[in-house]
Amino acid sequence: MILWFVLFGLVVLISFVLALLSMREYHEIPKESDYGLFLIRKPTELTGKFLDSIQRILDSKVLSIERLIKGDQSVLVMFGPRSLLLENKDLLDLVELEDYTRIGSRNVSCYEVGSSEKMFTNLPKLLHSEQFWCQFLLSSKADGVYFCQTRIAVVADTERRRVITEKFLKIPKTFSNEQMLDFYKKRIFRNDSGNASLKSSEMAELFRL
Repeated sequence: MILWFVLFGLVVLISFVLALLSMREYHEIPKESDYGLFLIRKPTELTGKFLDSIQRILDSKVLSIERLIKGDQSVLVMFGPRSLLLENKDLLDLVELEDYTRIGSRNVSCYEVGSSEKMFTNLPKLLHSEQFWCQFLLSSKADGVYFCQTRIAVVADTERRRVITEKFLKIPKTFSNEQMLDFYKKRIFRNDSGNASLKSSEMAELFRL
C-alpha cells in the first residue's frame, strides 16, 4: 500500500514539473480585452523603421502581422496590444475588425513553416472560395532584430489544400491540426530554437506580396 502512495506521488510530481516546463515554451497568451485586430489600409507604412520604433514598447507582448488572401483578393492585418496600435492608427490608417479566425477546423489545414521573403511566390492561384492565411508572429530579440514564427492556414477542400501548401517548407508537426489551428487563433508564440531571427527591415519585406 505504501508503495502505491509513493508511486502516485511521483506521478503527480512529474506531471507538475512537465507542466511547468511546457509553460516556459510560450509567451503571454493574449487577453482578448487587451488586444485587437486591425486592417492596415496603408501597408506601405509598415516598414523596418516602424518595427524599430515599437520594439521596446512591445517588450514581451505579442505582435502578429497577417496576410489574408481569398481568391484574388488580399489584405494585410495586424493583431497586437490595442493601446499601441491605436497610437499608430493614423500612420497605418487602421480599422478595427472582428476576428476572422472564428471558424471550425473542417476543411482547414494549419502548419508552421519556414520564413522566406519569396514565400508568396510559392502560392498557386486560389479559387474564389479558397482562403490562405499567413501569420507572422513577432517577438523582440535585440535592438532592430526580431524572432519570427510563421504559420499558414488554408481553407479549401482536401486535395486543394495539399496542392496549395506543397511548396512550403513545413516544420514537422508535434501537434495535431486542431492544436495548430488553436495556436494560430490564439496567436501563441512558442519559444524554441527553430524561430527565425530577422532584422526589422527583413521582417517588413516578408509581409509584401
